[in-house]
Amino acid sequence: MPEESAKGFPSLTAIVPSHNGGELILSCVETLLSQLQQDDSLVVVDNGSRDGSADQLSRIFGEHLKILHSRRALGFARACNRGAEAATTDLLLFVNQDLMPDPGCLDTLRREAMRYQPAILGVKLLGPEGRIIQHLGGIILANGMTRHRGRHEQDMLAMEDDLLRCDYVTGALFLVRRHILEQLGGFDVRFSPAYFEEADFCVRAANTGVMSLVIPWASARHFEAQTSGPESLQYHFRYQRNRLRFVLKHYTTAALKDIFLPAEKAWYGSALSSHARRGARLARAATIVEMPRWLVQRLREPPTFVPQEVMR
Repeated sequence: MPEESAKGFPSLTAIVPSHNGGELILSCVETLLSQLQQDDSLVVVDNGSRDGSADQLSRIFGEHLKILHSRRALGFARACNRGAEAATTDLLLFVNQDLMPDPGCLDTLRREAMRYQPAILGVKLLGPEGRIIQHLGGIILANGMTRHRGRHEQDMLAMEDDLLRCDYVTGALFLVRRHILEQLGGFDVRFSPAYFEEADFCVRAANTGVMSLVIPWASARHFEAQTSGPESLQYHFRYQRNRLRFVLKHYTTAALKDIFLPAEKAWYGSALSSHARRGARLARAATIVEMPRWLVQRLREPPTFVPQEVMR
């Protein structure tokens, strides 16, 4: 039986990968600690930060958290896996360093985790102002691009009374039970340093009967783009490279031919920014080099995923 907190909810471990988090990681940890219960724990995996944030965390919060230090940047997947290894609870909550759960968020996650098993759970993510939706469930599009349900819309869904099913839950806030993580071998480090780790995990979980669900009446504020630089060439290259890795790993042969290729041709022929186009071109070149590895992967584990976006 899993450990239970004072309120009767299962205990959880919040795991925060951090890299040069500055004031954001301090605010994130403070907000998490305000919602954690007696038997919960908080683990920060520091990815070789050079801004002194790890020392600040230790000085300010001391024994209230555990910091795992790394001399180099591990990337999201490795940091999450390392944090999970240090956890002692059944429920594992992965949280971005630039995310602040709103009041009651963690208790709602615990409660729904008891109702919905097996499942991966997320919440509604709002922008820093708390009024504009960023994420209400992730959708995999025909060519592997991703879309966040509700993105840029006013938050008008507070009265939704049912969980929303999706292709994946964003890794910005991601609750999963330990046995599911262990069964799947953790996050795939081949998607390091960032992007598509959570989409890959949720698709693999779905193959074992685990749903991905978002709780629309629980929310968190996400200071997205404060740390990732979404318009940089580096961002576009990393995102596009991992998009192609995801497609090669998961799309069936029929889906590659009949769904992916036509959609990819149309997307690449659309009006893209110079960085987006160059990043995609560089990612394609890198993918050609990696192709033998993914062909072996497909032979060992025949893909089963067919994007449903084309039928929505």
